[in-house]
Amino acid sequence: MDTDTNDRIARLEKRLAREKKARIEAENLLEAKSREIYENNKKLHQETRLLEATVVNAKDGVIITDADLVNGPTIQYVNKAFTKLSGYMEEEVIGKTPRMLQGHDTCRDTLNELKETLSKGKSFQGELKNYTKDGDPYWLDISIVPFRNEDGEITHYTAIERN
Repeated sequence: MDTDTNDRIARLEKRLAREKKARIEAENLLEAKSREIYENNKKLHQETRLLEATVVNAKDGVIITDADLVNGPTIQYVNKAFTKLSGYMEEEVIGKTPRMLQGHDTCRDTLNELKETLSKGKSFQGELKNYTKDGDPYWLDISIVPFRNEDGEITHYTAIERN
């Protein structure tokens, strides 16, 4: 072999060694990042389960609705305390508006204040008279908080109700 060929082979071997080293470094980095993502997901899963257990087992009623204030928000989730308080089963309220809980004696001024406050993207806290499935009135101390996505848009409301 001539010197030119030997030089080309030597350059290719060096290049191959650099590429092999870079590939190994990339694989190690990928493995480390994968472990980090796995641990973060595991932690998030544990936190989610803890929050879910807290909401499900809370003694106060919890309602989560979408953010449609024009047509009336629709109920997406209720916990057991809500069903016990209202007399409605979960399947009877999911997809319906919380207005179904109001009646002839529910204060319209409070409802207007509630809607106005939420339409400004603020939290609402007040007292409200609702009605059970059987038509029995009950008073609530209610707190409604908007939930915002990463872009700051309100996507849901969470209401905590205490009788």
